[in-house]
Amino acid sequence: MDDARTVDTTWAEPASNRFEAALKDGFVTQATQPVVREELISKYAPEWASQFAGKLSMNQLRRFFAEVKGIGERAKEGQPFERLLPRVQLVWAQAAHAAGKKSSADRVPAEFVEFVRASVQRVKTREDLDAFVAVFEAVVGHFVYAEKQREDGRAMQRGRDRHSNQGGRR
Repeated sequence: MDDARTVDTTWAEPASNRFEAALKDGFVTQATQPVVREELISKYAPEWASQFAGKLSMNQLRRFFAEVKGIGERAKEGQPFERLLPRVQLVWAQAAHAAGKKSSADRVPAEFVEFVRASVQRVKTREDLDAFVAVFEAVVGHFVYAEKQREDGRAMQRGRDRHSNQGGRR
């Protein structure tokens, strides 16, 4: 008989997960020295940022990024990676918690939780953590641009709507 305390986490593994596909090979390439996979920053970060635009606030994104970056800074200061790894894992729990909030203003979208989960699960080494920080930073940068594009598009649409609503009036 199943133990009642067993937690079912299958909800966290969506059938088709674009973040999983992009991160299936991890964060770094293992050439002579570990290096961030270029396509994560040049191809995927802009795509992910666009997916978050309009669904996530800049404050929410920056809050999570600040947490991840802070963990990365502690690693650079020499804190043992084994002690930091639980903090990295906690970021996923924090994202899941934010997704479950009742207030829509405080809620983060499921896509963001998927991004955090897939990323956190790939952090196995200090190099992975450094790469996660870099990829997350690229997402933040592209998010700013995607939000600006979205706002500019809405402003243009409002102008068109205003012009078309005036119709034949003089």
